[in-house]
Amino acid sequence: SESQLATAVEQSPATIVVTDTDARIQYVNKKFETLSGWRRDEVIGETPAFLQSGRTSAANYELLRQRLLEGKSWTGVFLNRKKDGSEYWVETTILPLVAVDGTIQNFIASGEDITEKRHARDQVIQAQKLEAVGQLSGGIAHDFNNILTTIIGASHLAALDADDSSDLAGEIEHIDIAARRAQNLVRELLT
Repeated sequence: SESQLATAVEQSPATIVVTDTDARIQYVNKKFETLSGWRRDEVIGETPAFLQSGRTSAANYELLRQRLLEGKSWTGVFLNRKKDGSEYWVETTILPLVAVDGTIQNFIASGEDITEKRHARDQVIQAQKLEAVGQLSGGIAHDFNNILTTIIGASHLAALDADDSSDLAGEIEHIDIAARRAQNLVRELLT
């Protein structure tokens, strides 16, 4: 049964990392090597700090460590850095491994790669933002177009009252031309 357990851990679809209480890595499974790009012999004896992307504060890591030392588990999401420098998201649960006498002997972290889920979520959020901007700009363009229509109508009526050769007729024509250009600009923006 120990052999089966070792095989199950080694072949797990989740990353598994076992550390001592000083956070020195004692074991990583094959999935960890595949996902992170780091070989087992490169990380044994190291702390997981080499995985940190720099986007999580030291204070958060300290709170996590305190929680574990109190015998409590921790679940959260890390943005980790692979050996090649690229980043990946991993949803992680870290548990203290408690001996029969109640002392904490090790920590075990189990993680699921959620990079693709995060990218898909980010794309949905971006699409929603674009849709909101489109709706907002569409509403503004519609309102602006109504104002321009009023200006064009008023300039047309004013042109009827002005002498064709007067300075006033020329100014009214400039108003009409400018308002029609603005309408074209609104159409282009909507497109």
